Amino acid sequence: MEAHLAALEQRLRSKRLRQLLQQWNSWRRGREFPSRADVAPEQLKYILGGIVLLDVEREPLRFRYRLMGAALAARRGYDLTGKLLDDNPDPELRAGLIRLNTLVVETRLPQTAEYRILGEGRSYYYDALNMPLSNDGSTINMIISGSAYTDEE
Repeated sequence: MEAHLAALEQRLRSKRLRQLLQQWNSWRRGREFPSRADVAPEQLKYILGGIVLLDVEREPLRFRYRLMGAALAARRGYDLTGKLLDDNPDPELRAGLIRLNTLVVETRLPQTAEYRILGEGRSYYYDALNMPLSNDGSTINMIISGSAYTDEE
């Protein structure tokens, strides 16, 4: 895990995402994964509007937005809080996010991806960092995601 985290940190372009990865790692406190209870919103003020919490549903594997940060919702033009990731109206982004979150669950490791959003007068690039959370320290039941737009860095 430590080698993966070090390599991931090197790849992240965003200072805020590197900080989020370091926080996630500190929340683990020797466990494989931190839990949702370890995540304190006041510690995330620097990126709070770009945070997403996804519930991981099984059989079939699906992802439900527990929280979509306000800045992220404003940037995208929609808020999916309470809805499935399958409900994302952008088919290309939806497919990429499903792949990314499935990879987090299957590898049991934090993952990152870069996205390019074009359309409806909007054009922007952002990086996502998605990391597993677990209530019991072993079963991934939630994913915390941070987003950083390249024009905000």
